Amino acid sequence: MRVSKEFLQLALWSLLLAGCSSGGSDGDEPSIVQDPSPGSGDVGATVACDAPPERMLSSAGVEFVRTPDSCFEALADFPFDARYVDIDGLRQAYVEEGPEDGEVVLLLHGQPSWSYLYRKMIPVLADSGYRVIAMDHLGTGRSDKPTDVDDYTYLTHTGRLEQFITTLELTDINLFVQDWGSLIGLKVAGENPDWFASIAVGDGALPAIPAGVEVFPVVENPNEVIDIPSPFADASEQQMLSYDGCDLIATDMTGLDFGSWMEYAMKAESFTASEVLEALTWFPLSDAEEAAYDAPYPSRDYMAGIRKFPSIINDVPGQTQEALAGLAMYEKPFITIWASNDPGNLGSCEAQQALIDLVPGAAGQAHTRLPEASHFLQDDQGEEIARRLIDFYENPAVFVPVTPEPSTPSDDEQLGFEILEIKAEDEIIVWISTEITKAEFEALDLPEGWIKNQPREVESSSGSFLRSPDATEDGPLIEAELFGYQWYHNATIIEANIELDDEGLLQAASISKFHTVTFDAGSTLTLLVSPTGDRYVRLTRDVGRSSDIPTLPAGWSLIEQVLPQSLTVTLPNPTLNIRADNQDSFQGPLMIPSNGPGLSFEESLTAGPLPLNAELCEDPANMDVLLQSPVFSALAASGTSNPAQLERMIAEPVAGPFYMFNLIRFRELAVYPDGRETDLTGREANALYNPIEYLTAIGARPVLIASVDQQLEGDSPLWEEIAVVEYPCPVAFFAMITNPGFQERLVNKDAGVETTYVLVTHLQPSSLPEGFEAPASPFPPSDDDPAFELISVRDYFESAQYQADSNEPQRSGEQAWNLYADGAAGAATQVGSLPTARLVIQGAFSGTSQDWEAIDIDYMPSQAAFEAFLGDEERAEVLYHRDAALEGSFLLTATSTLNAIPGAPDVAGSVGGSDSDGSLPVTELGVGQVCMTDADCVGIGTCLSDGLSAGFCTRQCGAGECGSPYACCHSCSAAVASQLPFSGSACLPPAAADQLSAAPASCTCQ
Repeated sequence: MRVSKEFLQLALWSLLLAGCSSGGSDGDEPSIVQDPSPGSGDVGATVACDAPPERMLSSAGVEFVRTPDSCFEALADFPFDARYVDIDGLRQAYVEEGPEDGEVVLLLHGQPSWSYLYRKMIPVLADSGYRVIAMDHLGTGRSDKPTDVDDYTYLTHTGRLEQFITTLELTDINLFVQDWGSLIGLKVAGENPDWFASIAVGDGALPAIPAGVEVFPVVENPNEVIDIPSPFADASEQQMLSYDGCDLIATDMTGLDFGSWMEYAMKAESFTASEVLEALTWFPLSDAEEAAYDAPYPSRDYMAGIRKFPSIINDVPGQTQEALAGLAMYEKPFITIWASNDPGNLGSCEAQQALIDLVPGAAGQAHTRLPEASHFLQDDQGEEIARRLIDFYENPAVFVPVTPEPSTPSDDEQLGFEILEIKAEDEIIVWISTEITKAEFEALDLPEGWIKNQPREVESSSGSFLRSPDATEDGPLIEAELFGYQWYHNATIIEANIELDDEGLLQAASISKFHTVTFDAGSTLTLLVSPTGDRYVRLTRDVGRSSDIPTLPAGWSLIEQVLPQSLTVTLPNPTLNIRADNQDSFQGPLMIPSNGPGLSFEESLTAGPLPLNAELCEDPANMDVLLQSPVFSALAASGTSNPAQLERMIAEPVAGPFYMFNLIRFRELAVYPDGRETDLTGREANALYNPIEYLTAIGARPVLIASVDQQLEGDSPLWEEIAVVEYPCPVAFFAMITNPGFQERLVNKDAGVETTYVLVTHLQPSSLPEGFEAPASPFPPSDDDPAFELISVRDYFESAQYQADSNEPQRSGEQAWNLYADGAAGAATQVGSLPTARLVIQGAFSGTSQDWEAIDIDYMPSQAAFEAFLGDEERAEVLYHRDAALEGSFLLTATSTLNAIPGAPDVAGSVGGSDSDGSLPVTELGVGQVCMTDADCVGIGTCLSDGLSAGFCTRQCGAGECGSPYACCHSCSAAVASQLPFSGSACLPPAAADQLSAAPASCTCQ
């Protein structure tokens, strides 16, 4: 399977990424300003358009400029006066036309346009009696323009829109959004759905992007002005067809990926608004229209806002969930009016259909794709769009929730009314029917020993009973005709009247049943959390309940979580059914869902496009699932990974195992993308990233962790750590990195790591035979001169570069290296050096564009051994082959704290043997091999794990029993001792020992 270049990068205009979650800005109370006073920075209409800009300071301390009124004189077909709202001392401009008491239509533009884009729509809507308001975003049009690009953020724009709406006291708004107007407007609408009477979208989107994702690399030196050739130089005035129906026939004319567009907009000397509008309108713009689009920006001093807009995409991750959940429940009219020739992905039928599928109110509406319209469809077809909106406002389809008629239950789903048959105190049979109506149920006259279960509201979207409690295998439920209706045995109460608290607020029953429940994307999951952390999901509620909020005893709590995607939960058997005082019913405790083995329940709720499990490599079709995922699309298009290497891995989704080789340099102090304050070092932040439970879930594992001692070759970057991780196959790796829980953890790595090269490699078979016993080294390791790994990362010359007088025949760089390696092998063996691993590099996944080709990792018994190797005469004789072979290289010495590379010799020199000193592998979280239970630690000790996520094997200890470099931690305070095995002791790595020996833990670590 191969993936197209178009899939691997976002086309220039494909803003298939959006966001939400903001509040109003802090600062002055906003006010409506019709005639700003000189004190507010009014430049006046008499200032020439080309006059040097006057830099002013807002009441909130923001430096800004204001485009002179003279720049807006005699705009083509735009006779509309500007009005202003003052928010935090900065004017937000808008146009308002039509009757003041008319229904509100709010129009939001994108980048780099302004409200001039709506000049053809405003009159049509206003003449039809609507109060039309077209707002200029901060930094655009006639709004004020902060001069620092850092003053423009996603939340700045969305927060100002909220204040704009509340200041003008707009209600029952009919919203129309396009391009960046959709990222801003749909966020506000999704979070405040009651404000909006209807929503219309033209070529826009609001997908979910996990927090912590850097969608595209940040533009460096944003205020640098450079000469970048215009990508629009060859654009024709009359745009060519981009789509034949839903089939893309021509991509955008620029050839830019979105990251390059971010750089061009931010730094290019030639960047103008008009060149973008001209290139992405179907019909040619006149000179006067181009001048009008450029009018707000008489010089670069006024362009910080439109320069920054593309880069704001990196503010979006983690900001969309609440808005998407709101849109997923928006039942008021929602329509999409698309351009049929928007050349980016945003113009696709898939982008349009994604919104239609998301929003209930889109059902039955007159969605359309307009011919002869491109990305800025308001300019191409403004009058037609306005007429369609008027028809939409006056004749919308009305969303009608579909209530399924009662039917005979299927094998996999039985829902309805329940009756209870009391057999004994510890046996109450629960019968369910979907055939009976509510009226018939209420009329049932049951004999003694039978009870009706009161009518319940069901919280889940659907539910399945896999079998009756007494059945031995899954299949249809046991059925019986009772009281004239067909009933099904779905559950048995095996213990009733269980008291959970002294106040009697929570009553419980233990129920035997085989039950799964599903919650749709956008629904809210309500969880009851016990004092011990057990979680119970709310499944039903009493129709006649007296209160929506139950009274909970001390130590119990409720949490709610909006689901970004559907979730299926398998309840335990037996399950505990807890009734609160308002008769809310919670069931659990929850098992780890099938879409997140090894994860906490909260992480499972946001599991990625594929379940994380060890079977991912068994089905190549799993890659097809990932390719359809917007999260994977965003990562693939983000520019953080090498497209060529990405395509290689996608083409062989289940080939493996392979080894990710990571070269890492940490920041001195962590820097989080969201700007949070922290005193963590880069290493400390990266330690919080540790994704061991995700690795374990997919069958991956770290096989080498080593700290760099010396960098002998390669000037930059200066590396600090080496990490090698074994993955079972590419699709398992991709499933993990697209998992939102993993992405949230990844933010710590991004904060802590300054630079990293990530190389995809394949392990070569060991050159040493199984059971090989190395001779004793004449330079054995000691406490003062310990062993280490010698790591060589190489890029060969295509043709070896020998000196002119060498008389060597022409050969490749790799052939020259092999001559050196063969000639130096004897010297290595004599000093006791052994090959740990030979890795062939398939390609760089991220961090470098250089074609690195091979990695050698060799065990070196001591520095004395290494110096003897360097001084060996046989090695010196072949050294010139090495010099001729390498175009680039890193040569590092590193001390490993974990070395589990398959086939690597141990420190005693025995392949497949065991460490002679009994040392255990060490990680940040513990010592020993990865484990889930004590059964994984036979011969070592016990497993430090919470039972849900992976831990590490360790052993009981006293002073001196762990083996260097581990410390035995014991005699801890009671709170800490309870978390350690073996009466409160464990072998732990130095980092953990340092923490435990500090207050308040007060452990003794020796």
